[in-house]
Amino acid sequence: MNIIEKSKGKFFLVDEKGNELSTGYKTLVQIKDYPIAIASRDSVNGTLAIVDDKGKRVTEWLESIGEFNKFGLAKIKRTDYDSPYLLIDKFGNKVTAWYEEISNFNEHGLALVYNIKRAENQRVFINSKGEIVSDWFYHVTSAHKNGFVTVWRDTDGWNRYAIIDKSGNRIGDWYWIITFINDFTCKAIKDNGNSRASTEYTMNLITGDVNKGSDIDRSSIKEDQNDVAKMKAELSSSNNFELSIENKVSEPKAELNSTQIKTSQTPNRSFESKKEEPKETGFFQKIIDLISK
Repeated sequence: MNIIEKSKGKFFLVDEKGNELSTGYKTLVQIKDYPIAIASRDSVNGTLAIVDDKGKRVTEWLESIGEFNKFGLAKIKRTDYDSPYLLIDKFGNKVTAWYEEISNFNEHGLALVYNIKRAENQRVFINSKGEIVSDWFYHVTSAHKNGFVTVWRDTDGWNRYAIIDKSGNRIGDWYWIITFINDFTCKAIKDNGNSRASTEYTMNLITGDVNKGSDIDRSSIKEDQNDVAKMKAELSSSNNFELSIENKVSEPKAELNSTQIKTSQTPNRSFESKKEEPKETGFFQKIIDLISK
């Protein structure tokens, strides 16, 4: 990409003959090894945008542009929207929908997203292609060794718990109660929708095998955990997704190709290169750490 400064301190993308391919911007800086550049302007309604190698602005004006991760994705933030976050690829293409939150990816290429526009069960895991790879659920209730997590969904039925592996796959079905016997084995009880009759299952988390056991009468089993209002209140207060990612917005930044920076073009600090991505904090970081093992 050939970027030059012209009249009135504006920067343009030009072809090999010097013909303008883009409009003029306050700054225009190519992202190293990527066929796109970050343009900036003075405005209260978004100051940054992505411009492709044809000179076309391929995003709306944004509040921030995160650095590209090892999967070639960057998180962008638009201004004044309920769902401000979205992931783009190295060409500036949108690879996800707009979400209220998008976490960092773990080493297996999973991220947790939060869709506030859904009436219920607003969280889901996506892969590094931006594809949804798990069931929608209300919250992660606990994390376990070997990358497994227990999730809880808001539903009218009794079966609200499930185990999800490090690829986003659900092991078995949704269950009324799930108890870990060891790191690789679970006991689960599933409501059959027939009075108080339930069935016990044993799940092998390594093979994914689910073996049906005996039918049981659940009348003697404590049912406090199926108090939906109580469960939702506890999850929202202790394992809150929003609170668990305090560093949810990285400072706008990108790795620069030094040959594209002209001496008269002083890049905004938001373009400075930084090697490490901001890490998640709190409960969700524990989940990401465990999934990554």
